[in-house]
Amino acid sequence: MKRLLLLLLLLPLSLFSQEVDSKYLAGAVPEVDGKVVFSQTLNIPNMSQDKIFDSMLEWANKYFQPNGQTNCKVLNANKEKGEIACFGAEYLILNPESILLNKALINYHLILTCTEGQCKIQISHITYYHQVSSSDQPEKHTAETWISDEYALNKNKDNLLRLPSRFRISTIDMVDKIFFETAEILNVPIDKPHKSKTTSTPSGNKTVENYKQIDPKQIPGNIIQMLSEDWMLITVGDRTFFNMATASWGGLGYAYSLPVAFSFIYPQADIAPLLEENNTYTLSFYSENFKEALEYCNKNSGTSLEKIKATRLHPFSLPSGTQAFKEAWLIIECRTLAIPVLNPDTIYNPEVKAEWKNKPIHKLYIGEILNVWMK
Repeated sequence: MKRLLLLLLLLPLSLFSQEVDSKYLAGAVPEVDGKVVFSQTLNIPNMSQDKIFDSMLEWANKYFQPNGQTNCKVLNANKEKGEIACFGAEYLILNPESILLNKALINYHLILTCTEGQCKIQISHITYYHQVSSSDQPEKHTAETWISDEYALNKNKDNLLRLPSRFRISTIDMVDKIFFETAEILNVPIDKPHKSKTTSTPSGNKTVENYKQIDPKQIPGNIIQMLSEDWMLITVGDRTFFNMATASWGGLGYAYSLPVAFSFIYPQADIAPLLEENNTYTLSFYSENFKEALEYCNKNSGTSLEKIKATRLHPFSLPSGTQAFKEAWLIIECRTLAIPVLNPDTIYNPEVKAEWKNKPIHKLYIGEILNVWMK
């Protein structure tokens, strides 16, 4: 089973609440005999089958024109039967605010059936290919096990699960767009589709069991020693999908009139792509008893499940929905404030510059400190 689906099934739901348009909730993804099938029938009185067929074929040849990125095309057009079969392939934008790994390829079949005064449109066989990280092969999902009511809705069927929600919303928007375009070609009145304005807001609860909330100015200890000798874990994502990595480069300070944390992330780190999709993350610090766990996360890449199994750390959600571990004595919640550009030319120390001349340069994240939790 694919990694994302496994995480979604094994980990509890996120504490984020979503304001979701009802058009994306229960019943929005129809199924026929266990298969996801979107369909619409357009009635065009007094229009012949041939006229409808010609109009739809002209539209299909434009919409499914092959390009350099996808291999969409019209597979077959039978004027006598009034049938047009198409293979659709396009990219869904899952997170408009992200600049990396924010899209998924969707493949599907579209069948147009033209008769006297009527056109039926059917979209089925939907498959997604999503690049989870820069080094992995794309994850493959089918609509039946990813965006259906069974897999994408919560138990009460009144809200979306966070990760599949991106695919479900984008797919419904794509289908609505196709239905609207075909209706417009045939001059059939239909409401213009509106896109999602789904937003996520943190839970209002501000207590964490076994922790007390402190002001950033009250953070104890020597931050240089805490980083260089004790290390920390940077954890990105929510309960549906997260990962963590050990870090020893960084600091705390004050910038842009805000308390901030500085974190240097290696480009190949497991959390690097997640930081592009999520603007919140946690920095967590541990006693000497957990040094082996941090060493494991430093030397080994993999999923959060693999790391949790090896380190025996226990993840939990903070009130905001971000992830941390119960073994940490100090947790700092951050929100990305700035990402300064670093390159070898910005390094002035000759020895350091020579050492990193032919190596990938770390990415610097300046994070606004949102909350600090201490045992």
